[in-house]
Amino acid sequence: MLVNPAPPGVRLPAGTRPADLRAARRALRSGELTGLPEADRVARILAAQVLRQRLWLSVLLLCGFGVLNLFNALNRYTSDGAWSGTSVFFLATGLVFVVIVVVAVPSDLRSRRGARAVAEAYDARARSRSSTSPPRVSDW
Repeated sequence: MLVNPAPPGVRLPAGTRPADLRAARRALRSGELTGLPEADRVARILAAQVLRQRLWLSVLLLCGFGVLNLFNALNRYTSDGAWSGTSVFFLATGLVFVVIVVVAVPSDLRSRRGARAVAEAYDARARSRSSTSPPRVSDW
């Protein structure tokens, strides 16, 4: 959700259908598997991508820019003696950064919870399938 590039090494399989990608994104939002094997596999790949993103760096940068702009607004206000155009601009920009952090962090945490739930459900289903499958010739 925040400004996080996709981590290296996480790629969708070639030939992924747009419908499977949409279903996988819905699964991440809901935190539950879809029941469609291909969409669930894509959801697991996307969940790994979401869980590898670093939240603290984006929050630190956004808070830093917000504080810097609020400091500049206060500095311009004290040097001019009144609210000039630049001080109002810095104040508005600083407040926008603060609002972005306040709104985006809970949203990002919510998407992380959904991704973690999808990853755990997919891995649990894969473990249960592998434990109940009959032995193959290659396992001997």
